[in-house]
Amino acid sequence: MTWPDWHRKHVVCFDVETTGPDPETALIVTADFVQLDLDTGEIVSTRSYLADPGVEIPAEATAVHGITTEHAREHGQPADEVALLVLNDIEVAWGDALPLVGFNIAYDLTVVDRELRRHHEMEFKLAGPVLDPYVIDRGVDRYRKGKRKLTDLCALYGVSLENAHNSAADAEAAGRLLKALANKYQNKVGRRGLRDLWRSQCAWYRTWAEGLERYFRSQDTTPADREYWDAHEHRARCDALDDSRNVCACGPAPTASPERIAKVTVDPHWPLKPLPVATEAAAR
Repeated sequence: MTWPDWHRKHVVCFDVETTGPDPETALIVTADFVQLDLDTGEIVSTRSYLADPGVEIPAEATAVHGITTEHAREHGQPADEVALLVLNDIEVAWGDALPLVGFNIAYDLTVVDRELRRHHEMEFKLAGPVLDPYVIDRGVDRYRKGKRKLTDLCALYGVSLENAHNSAADAEAAGRLLKALANKYQNKVGRRGLRDLWRSQCAWYRTWAEGLERYFRSQDTTPADREYWDAHEHRARCDALDDSRNVCACGPAPTASPERIAKVTVDPHWPLKPLPVATEAAAR
């Protein structure tokens, strides 16, 4: 699919609100789809789901999206059913050749994948175009200072967002923000085909992740930390590296605890995070 004028067609905007910020453990509380005509700005259709995640919704999560445990238990559908309904709506959108739009959508799609694995022992498959205004904004205006949360970007690009952290409002805002980016950056965004834009989003996200990881590593100031990361950077460039033993001609590699490595690691994958190594190994 190329669609050089995709920004004048329909897209399906998607957002979830959950029990927490970590997509590995977060459970869906609400999920919303908003089909938006980017040419006219009209909402074509909407679909909303409220799930009972089967656990207490933390107070911190309720403070963000407003859904309490009691409300979810009384009015929500079982979590396993909602996971399949969300999957179906995504597959229908892609089956209709409509791009899926979401703000920081790697979080949402990773949550969906983990819910499907958790309840149905199945994984989420990327089978259609994805557009993420969060990633696109970082790519086209990389060095702009300031925060890049949804509320910040909506204010910057003149997009109305009256009920932040409501999944329906956030989904719609993501679509309108995408339109604003396509209009402002026509050569970098609006006039490019979806396949080309997909590749750019992957590259933009990886560049951001690698830069953030370098910053995190630079903050490790103990001698042991510096020894490990200096050796890590050396091995990445050394022509004499023996991968089978993880050593090079310059000597053996220093070791580091998994906790220290995790502290400074930023996953470069977009728009779906792979399973953590330990989780993947346990599933085999």
